[in-house]
Amino acid sequence: MTKMIPSTIVKTKTPSGERNLYKKLQMAKGTEGWIALHSFDLVRHETKAESEIDMILIIPDAGVLFIEVKDVGMSRKGGTWHYADNRRPDAGPFVQAREAMHSIREDLSKLNPEFAKLLYFSAVVTPSIDFRLTTQTFEWHDWQVLDKVKFNSVDFPLSFRSLLEKAHQHISSVGKKWYDRTLSRPNQMLAEKLAEALRPN
Repeated sequence: MTKMIPSTIVKTKTPSGERNLYKKLQMAKGTEGWIALHSFDLVRHETKAESEIDMILIIPDAGVLFIEVKDVGMSRKGGTWHYADNRRPDAGPFVQAREAMHSIREDLSKLNPEFAKLLYFSAVVTPSIDFRLTTQTFEWHDWQVLDKVKFNSVDFPLSFRSLLEKAHQHISSVGKKWYDRTLSRPNQMLAEKLAEALRPN
């Protein structure tokens, strides 16, 4: 079972997709030691005065995922994402997750040198949406999406590990100087230290 922070969903208007991900992680087997920070507010953001990321998932011996959850029909036209519930069009879930990740990574690196080498990556989860592309895209990796097929799989936790392993392979292949095969994977102690730094009591 994943350690959820907070231990219950505290925002009354939390969308159903986020609730489903929260409950599934909370009850999942094989996620002992995992830490999930739900509904994380960002007061310092790359492009906005303030923002929020749906979840930050810290997986020991794997890495840190910044997750944006979208559980509503969506499409992209002319570079803008549109949603079936008529919310305002925006830059899309991939940009939202990536900007949140970069917004906080630099601050974490300054706070603790151990945090600087960790693998941080972004992902999009669509719990009840079959996310399919009709054409190839160069703006995100297809493995950055956990759609309803993976979400409902018995190997649900392995999907997150698999995503981070592919992220390790990608970062290693492009030769990022900060990357280290060992130090970029947080051990349990560092995972807990990171969670405490992100959301202290």
